[in-house]
Amino acid sequence: QKLGLEGKSLEKRRKKRRGNPKPLLPSPSLHLFFP
Repeated sequence: QKLGLEGKSLEKRRKKRRGNPKPLLPSPSLHLFFP
C-alpha cells in the first residue's frame, strides 16, 4: 500500500511540476538539484 500511495503522490507532484515550472524556493528538491 505504501508503494501505491507514494506512486500516486509522485504522479501528483509530476503533474504539479508540469503545471508550475517554477519550483518553490523552500523545496528540498532544490537542494538536490543545486547542492
